Amino acid sequence: MLQIGNDKVKEATTNEIKDYYDNEDFDKDDVCDIVKGTDKEDELFDHAGIDKFYTKDNSFSDLER
Repeated sequence: MLQIGNDKVKEATTNEIKDYYDNEDFDKDDVCDIVKGTDKEDELFDHAGIDKFYTKDNSFSDLER
């Protein structure tokens, strides 16, 4: 939905992802996998406290995934 949805759908999906993260249904890896490369990446990375260069193995890389 974050790739192909209109602005209203993207906003609703973003809010739902935030709720899942806040309720600990999603972790940082989940959020990273879901939003990487979308126009909501920065907003959701900020919400989850994810560094721009975060990788799934909890390390940091100089290259984006």
